[in-house]
Amino acid sequence: MEMHFPKNRRHVTKSINNANRLRDAVPIAVVLSVVFLSVFSLMVVRADAKSSADSISSEQVKNIPQITMMYDDKVYPLSTFVLANGGEMNKITIPSASPPEDGSNPPVRVQLGNTVHFQFDREPTKVSAYLIDTEAQPVELYAQRQIGSNDFQIVGPEGILNYEVHAFFPDGQYTSQYLLVNVTSGASPTVRNFNEDSSAAETGYIALSDKQACNRADRLHTSQISAKSQNSNSSSPITLLDNNLQTAWTVNSTDVKSFVKSTSSDDPNTVDASSPWLQLDLGAEKTVCNIGIAFPNGDKSINFFRVQTSTDGEHFKNAGIAESYPLGVGGQLFTFPDMPDKARYVRISDVGNIISDQTEIAELMAAGK
Repeated sequence: MEMHFPKNRRHVTKSINNANRLRDAVPIAVVLSVVFLSVFSLMVVRADAKSSADSISSEQVKNIPQITMMYDDKVYPLSTFVLANGGEMNKITIPSASPPEDGSNPPVRVQLGNTVHFQFDREPTKVSAYLIDTEAQPVELYAQRQIGSNDFQIVGPEGILNYEVHAFFPDGQYTSQYLLVNVTSGASPTVRNFNEDSSAAETGYIALSDKQACNRADRLHTSQISAKSQNSNSSSPITLLDNNLQTAWTVNSTDVKSFVKSTSSDDPNTVDASSPWLQLDLGAEKTVCNIGIAFPNGDKSINFFRVQTSTDGEHFKNAGIAESYPLGVGGQLFTFPDMPDKARYVRISDVGNIISDQTEIAELMAAGK
């Protein structure tokens, strides 16, 4: 079964309208087989009905970390999307996919290849950043290339997107904060590591991955799926290939502190031996462009995981780490800075979430050529 990921938003809107008409006319099972031929294109249940901010106490408001983004010698405050602590998650504001129609608060213009720097009012233990296309079906997250503890190179598509930073703190608190940006291409991007001595701040240009190889990527056939879990009650991983959000692989979660510790190194050998993992065998070496993953309760928690790839099934390298986007339920596509990548095996490890001691994954796939 092939799956294409449309980039033209008018195409997306038309497809969604077609899906709505089909849903009214035929059973959902038929819709799932007709429109885009994939669970990842349809099972993105928007959170429009839940778009109002959660009610939080004044004490919680005081405890929201203050994060600003520095770009081109200007400082921009970020808005808070998610605040989580002690097993509770609140959505403070809901990110918008477009600027106000009255022309106020326009998106910040940024250039592909350049560096953004984040400043915190308290020191985080782990920071990651993403460009997020919330209008894509499914939602697309482009992990940014980390070149310093709080410095990231801008990688991803052009257009109006949300630039979002995710931060974990020593006390177990987590926040995601965002800024609407207009990403443009440029002839000579400059990459800076703000944590280095000013005399050595210019680190030069870091080549961006060749995204042309990933135009209209297809869902890659999985010849075998395997899993490792300490949870004897976990279901068969074959359910991750059935295009059904109602069936899920459930495992005991990696806790947040273990996840932060394990993912603080680029060494693939630092993976906790007790961590559960899932592995796709693509049958042969393929060009892997994206990782698709669906969490059945994705709007209620922040799920996290590490992605590794291998050509032989024995020697793995880290492709990236990621946290999910909790605006809706369904599939999300993750692209990492060094993708596309040649691989036969794709492994998801360090699986967990910030709310409970169990994690459910409904679907998993690799997309590419």
